[in-house]
Amino acid sequence: MPCAESKMDGGMDDNHRKEKLSDAYVRAIAAVGGYTISFPEPDLDSVDITINKPYDKNPDVMYRRAKLDIQLKSTSVIHTDKNNNIVFDLSLKNYNDLRERTFAPRILVVLQLPKNIEEWLTQEYHQYLSIQNCGYYLSLKGMCDVPNSDTVRVKIPKENVFSINTLNELMNKIGMEGTI
Repeated sequence: MPCAESKMDGGMDDNHRKEKLSDAYVRAIAAVGGYTISFPEPDLDSVDITINKPYDKNPDVMYRRAKLDIQLKSTSVIHTDKNNNIVFDLSLKNYNDLRERTFAPRILVVLQLPKNIEEWLTQEYHQYLSIQNCGYYLSLKGMCDVPNSDTVRVKIPKENVFSINTLNELMNKIGMEGTI
């Protein structure tokens, strides 16, 4: 059942609500996966959250305490191209920050939400609380410089679902190779 009991009059505009839901989505995945999180303050270079692997029991891991930096976005309007990729307009600053070579790998996570705010969160009392739809990720590492002045249209493959399994795979790869 949608969480529409309150009239959603807490005072935040829809963009701030989307921002907080994308944060909650990534936090939940990190928590269930057993990772810690941290936040750069202030956010100067397009990193909203950092996921940390506090300890790796695998003796073959080359890099201990893997880290993954994430830029969070959310939208209730998703466009797809002819190849069924999600098309998202990212600010040029975020695009450039995310494609830089950095010590910790970086990804963009875009949370897709329903158009109707009453459908963003569902709750079956005493059973579950669920953020609706899905988050998708993209590494912009190595992408080309663009002449754009405001935004860059990025294409995220629909199979790039940001999930617990995906996070585990990314963190293991960072631990083994230092990159994604």
